[in-house]
Amino acid sequence: MICLIGNIGVVDCLQKYSCSQETSARITVWGHNHRLLDYSEEPVNLVRGLVLVHYDQPVDDALVEVFDLDDASHSLEKSDDLPTKVRRAACITNNVGGFSFSLPPGSYELVVSKPDWNSTSVLIVVDPQMGKQRDIHIPLNIGY
Repeated sequence: MICLIGNIGVVDCLQKYSCSQETSARITVWGHNHRLLDYSEEPVNLVRGLVLVHYDQPVDDALVEVFDLDDASHSLEKSDDLPTKVRRAACITNNVGGFSFSLPPGSYELVVSKPDWNSTSVLIVVDPQMGKQRDIHIPLNIGY
């Protein structure tokens, strides 16, 4: 099976979301500007998507991290908040900006960063019963 991804071209659908698992070697790189997107009102049944610049160009080698987000916690707004969170999972995007995670039902914050780029956080809810199957598109901009 093949997929057409915006201006990226044709790729194998199975490879579209594959990403390199990251251990603890790389950590969040906070950009000059940090964007927060709240997609929690639209639950997903699985966590997969693309990191894009200008909404259609892939960002490879970006760090995508997953943090729990429960009623008692708040989103990561600055680097000082990071030590209070435990990273649940992380991966490095592939050449088409793809990432995917297998997560149990719950609320999460995805934090995407790359050296010399601005960072982006996305709040999501994973609900296999009520969630929709859709890609999560995360914009990432070059830092200025």
